[in-house]
Parts: sequence; C-alpha cells; structure tokens
Amino acid sequence: MSEIKAFSSASVEAELKYRESLSVLNSSYRYREQNLPRTIELIDRAKGTKSIRRYADELGMNPSSVSRILNGQVNAISNEVLARVACVAIPESGVTLEDIMDAQGLKREVTSQMSFVQRNEELSSIVIDDIVKHGYCVTLTPRDEVSNKLRYIDFTSFYYLRIINTNALSSNNSQWFFSVAFRSPSAGSHNRSSLSILQSFMAQYYINATDIGRSSIIFDLESDYQYFKTLCSNLIITDEISLILVSREERRVLEEYIIPLRDGSTPKSVFNKINKGETK
Repeated sequence: MSEIKAFSSASVEAELKYRESLSVLNSSYRYREQNLPRTIELIDRAKGTKSIRRYADELGMNPSSVSRILNGQVNAISNEVLARVACVAIPESGVTLEDIMDAQGLKREVTSQMSFVQRNEELSSIVIDDIVKHGYCVTLTPRDEVSNKLRYIDFTSFYYLRIINTNALSSNNSQWFFSVAFRSPSAGSHNRSSLSILQSFMAQYYINATDIGRSSIIFDLESDYQYFKTLCSNLIITDEISLILVSREERRVLEEYIIPLRDGSTPKSVFNKINKGETK
C-alpha cells in the first residue's frame, strides 16, 4: 500500500523484526488459496483494545486505510502490512507471523530447489496414481531419457518434467508429458514461467521434436488454474495440451481442461468419470 510510512516510534529491535518478517513473507510460497476474512480477523485481534488511530500510527498507515482493511473493503493485503501487524500485535492476542501466513495460504520456503522438487514429485504422483485408479497402465520414463526427448528446446524449463507411457490416451501415441506449474508469488499474480512451459509444449509439437500423445501442466492452486484455463480457451491448436488441477489434501485430480483442437473436437479426459462418482 502506498500509504505505508516509517514506524512512528519503532525501536531498532522492532525494525529488525519487521525486516525479518517481511523477508519471510516475500520468500514464502503459496500452497493454497488465501482466506482473506481470516486474515482480517487476525489483524483485528492483533489490534486489541487500541484505537484505530493509534493502531494505524504504529503500523505507519493512515487510519482510513486501516479502517478499510478491518471493514473488509480490500481484495488483498500487502506483505508490508502483514509484516508490521505481526510486529505490533499485542502479546495477549496470540497473533503470530505463522498464523498470518497460514491464513494467507503461505509456507516458509526452506530452499527453493528442494521444495520445488518435493512439490513436483507429490503433484506428479497424485496425477499418475489417479490414472492408475482409472484402470489404465502406466510406465515411467527414466530420468536420463527425458532430456533426450527435449533436445531442441532449452531443457532448463523442464528440469522437473515427467514422461509416462500409458494406454489412457485416445491418440495413437502413448507418451504423456507432465510439468508442474510454478506457483504465483501472490494472490492475483501469475508466474510467467508457467506460460513459458505452455509455449514450450506448443513449440515441441510445432517442430516435431518428439512423438507426444498429450502434454499437461499440473496446478495445485485453483486461481492459477482458472487464469490459464481462460487464457487457453482462446488458443487454436492441433495437438493435445491440457491443464490439470489437483487437490493435495484429497490426493486426487479435481479437473482436467483439454484445449479444443483446430478441427473442433476435444479429446476426452481420463479423470472425469471416476471423479464424478462413476466407474470406468
């Protein structure tokens, strides 16, 4: 928020705590949708019995801005504000930075490399397990063979790509490519890296670098999934590319959106029937 100013009477310790909290928030990753009402509830509880004017002064904000937040008249709250709330929360409130992060759907980033590896393994496993539950056969392509199948494209974008062979596809080719979408760093923003994955999938088809049955990007945030679904609805393509939304809590595929083909047809999703309570 542009109304944020310096702490009016912040000690050196408070300033250091603020900077540390802000660093944690900025480096965290979003693992589920934010619960804005819960965040506002925590901000209100952190205020305690202070007047809005005094609370705003401690936060380095205008009273009107704080009032809008407490009255739910905002769509998002910046990390700068959240970090300051964590710093000035009265001890009796019990409000911590962890509480605020949980309400925002954020988790601390341990190391970006390892956390993404673990997340990719988890989401890929959910999709592959769901394919098997539908009664199809799946064979994983060894990691050392994956890069050879993408030799015409910058492989760094696909370091976490998975390739399976399966009889689940309606096309003649049994290879199914998966890549996990990069998380949006905050609500309402969409990482360009995921768009690069989509463009690279399309390039793979265009240059006929591989024989691919279907390529899919896996999402675990509905907001990102819906954004890319809207984006892809305007595309005209000749090969199978899909977006897959999974639930980490339920460990299943919630939806697969397959981009309509140039000839007007839409290949079937292997997930739809079983997720609607039917059987294959």
